[in-house]
Amino acid sequence: MKNNKIYFGIFLISLATLALEISLIRFFSISQWYHFAFMIVSIALFGIAASGTFLTIKRLKNPLFLSSIFFSISVILGFFVTNKFIFDPFEAILNFRHIFVLLVYYIFLGLPFFFFGIIIAYSFSKFQNKAGKVYFYNMSGSAIGALASLFFISIFNVKTIFVISLLGLLSSLFFVNDTIFKKSIKKEKNYYFINKKNIVSILIVINLLLFFIPIDLNISKYKELSQALNVPNSKLIDTKYNSFSRVDIVESSFTRYAPGLSPTFRGILPEQIGITVDASSMNSITKFENLDFIDNLPTSVPYKLMKNPKTLIINSGAGLDVLEGECYVKEDKQVMSKHFPKKCDMRIILENHILAKKDNVIVTPHNAFNSVEALQRILDTTLENIEGYLKGKIINKIGKY
Repeated sequence: MKNNKIYFGIFLISLATLALEISLIRFFSISQWYHFAFMIVSIALFGIAASGTFLTIKRLKNPLFLSSIFFSISVILGFFVTNKFIFDPFEAILNFRHIFVLLVYYIFLGLPFFFFGIIIAYSFSKFQNKAGKVYFYNMSGSAIGALASLFFISIFNVKTIFVISLLGLLSSLFFVNDTIFKKSIKKEKNYYFINKKNIVSILIVINLLLFFIPIDLNISKYKELSQALNVPNSKLIDTKYNSFSRVDIVESSFTRYAPGLSPTFRGILPEQIGITVDASSMNSITKFENLDFIDNLPTSVPYKLMKNPKTLIINSGAGLDVLEGECYVKEDKQVMSKHFPKKCDMRIILENHILAKKDNVIVTPHNAFNSVEALQRILDTTLENIEGYLKGKIINKIGKY
């Protein structure tokens, strides 16, 4: 086996593994909640660490080809198993045995990372004098895989799993040597010989056929999309993926949105359709008709107190605030949405914005708490509260409690 072929195999399997990790994080963000998505990182580390332990206990002779094949199979197997069994944290409170669903997650989702770890660990051990080159192809594939996953999800959505499995199979072609498998079944004193490349070709064909199978994520029953679709006569109008979110448009009475509507209102509400992001954060788009209900919303009060007010609408969501401003503001209507044209430079907008020119306005990103000073204050306050509690001295006491 030529070493140069192995390096390309390492590159592809590393690309597939990082693409798998990022994709699973996105899929768990949709099907469960964002904090479950971070569990994928620990599963990846668990699988890779287990591979190192396994290689320490058992010496393997050239496991690269089989490991890449098993990687591809376990990617699909792990997805279907974990998509079938949804972990319910509320059920786990009442039924402790439900915790074992998490064990299923760690086993089946950890398998691809386990086989990837075997490939990388064996490569470093086998080619110690070329460790730098192995490391280069490993890191290059990983970096490109992290970026490629964003394109895979945008184009193939859930079927990204099949793309990743296909990459694993392609990597196995670079691990094939000149030997052949000898099937252990003997018939009429003749042995059947199966070429490794033929095995990979068959698996690739099966993988490509899987693209024609309709699949979707099994979304938690607690997420708003599931709740909306459980209402009678509801239907999913459309679903779109991009690199950072899944957007669903749903027609359901669950999506009715008129916060604080006065109980004295007896009119007809306009038609509304719901929009969810990652199966949650439900918002509604209101049809521009039957808008009398706006006069009965608490947010209409400021418009009634002022004559022809100038209004700045920021982060308009699905547009009810804009619709409200449209009804009351008669002149100088300008809308600042958080969605800008693709060619628009955000820095120019902020630099020329009227608020940025005020002396008493500080423009910051939405992660100001990440500064060194802020983190230090958070740490100091936390330690101060813990020490106070241990000494029986309550810090930041609120009221009589």
